Amino acid sequence: IPDPYRPVPPEKFQIDTPDKANAVLLSVLPLNLRDEDPRYPALVLANFLLGGSETSRLWTRVRVEEGLSYSVYSNVSVSAHEPGGSWSISAIHAPENSQKLERVISEEIKRVLENGFTEDEIREGIRSLLNYRKLGRTNDGNLAAAWMRYLDLDRSFAWAAEQDEKIAALTPEAVNGVLRELLKPGLFSTAIAADQAKQKEARKKAGN
Repeated sequence: IPDPYRPVPPEKFQIDTPDKANAVLLSVLPLNLRDEDPRYPALVLANFLLGGSETSRLWTRVRVEEGLSYSVYSNVSVSAHEPGGSWSISAIHAPENSQKLERVISEEIKRVLENGFTEDEIREGIRSLLNYRKLGRTNDGNLAAAWMRYLDLDRSFAWAAEQDEKIAALTPEAVNGVLRELLKPGLFSTAIAADQAKQKEARKKAGN
């Protein structure tokens, strides 16, 4: 079913979930490219470094340093059929942390856009991402699912090998360039599902 990119005006959604212990934040940014785009390998690595692993920027800042969430990840999903996809950020957290969580995520995105990923981060990220992809191909279920996708797309695992080669050849300039080109904080739509009574109480205690 065709589902091409289209610009979506950013919106904020607050969803009340009374008596729920946990809250969920989900932010989504539409992307206008497909997985054959030359920027795609750099995008995959940029996402891995931003929030795609448990050593990423968001995980380290939000969960390890600030203790604001139980899990926090970013994810890139790009179509193989047509230009279209999304960059998303999600976090499970306590309702009273929602406001601070949003602020900290915003600060970390601003920091990475201003300063970029370091050469050491990118070198280690390439190594980790390639190992992650290699490990995924040792799982029979993953292999079967990949074959199904490739049959549909008239591809083979040669395509995956080409992606690995492109990832291995990435430079800091390429990754940070694609990051700044595609990651647009002001265009994210964000939904927070939480017990709003607990959020209100937290804001009252914080003097907001």
